[in-house]
Amino acid sequence: IAGAGCVIGLRGREEALQVALNAERASLAYYKEILAATQDPEVRAFAEEFVKEESQHVAELERWLTLHRANKPLPVDP
Repeated sequence: IAGAGCVIGLRGREEALQVALNAERASLAYYKEILAATQDPEVRAFAEEFVKEESQHVAELERWLTLHRANKPLPVDP
C-alpha cells in the first residue's frame, strides 16, 4: 500500500475499509493532540471542528466494517 494517492495491494473491501479507518483514527489523534497542546483560540476552534468531523468519520467506518462483516450491504452498494 503506497504512494501518491494510490492504494496498491488491497485484498478486498474489508482491507480497504480498515486502511481508511486507520487513517481516520490517526487524523483524529492528530487533531486531539493539537487541541491539547494549544491555547490559541483560533487554533482550538479549528482543532475542535476537526475532532468532531474525524470522530464522525471513525464512527461511520466502524459501522461500515460491522455491516461488511455481517454480509450486509454498505450504504454505497446498489
